[in-house]
Amino acid sequence: MIKEEVTDELNNSLIYIRNLANCPPSYLNDPGRKEFFEVVWLKNEYPLHAIKDEGQPQKGHWIYLLPPYRVHQLNKAGKKGVLLSFKRDLLDEEAKEFSLDVFKI
Repeated sequence: MIKEEVTDELNNSLIYIRNLANCPPSYLNDPGRKEFFEVVWLKNEYPLHAIKDEGQPQKGHWIYLLPPYRVHQLNKAGKKGVLLSFKRDLLDEEAKEFSLDVFKI
């Protein structure tokens, strides 16, 4: 039942803000997420990824910009930080291509 509630919430929202520590797994697995830009801000956490040969990762503040329609199964659940998701419809038509470019960097 929770999955349906999250799906309805996503379908009816342009923006979704959630504390990562309380982010339901049903959101992280929801197919409706693909339509959202996501900004993940980790606070005093280890990074969600590691670079080979860079040694032990350090705790810090990390920001991830994830464009829509990308596979992003980074394990964000239970982390300290904030998830901000928003649909393309929230952006001005002229800003959409620029925003996509920024999120691809």
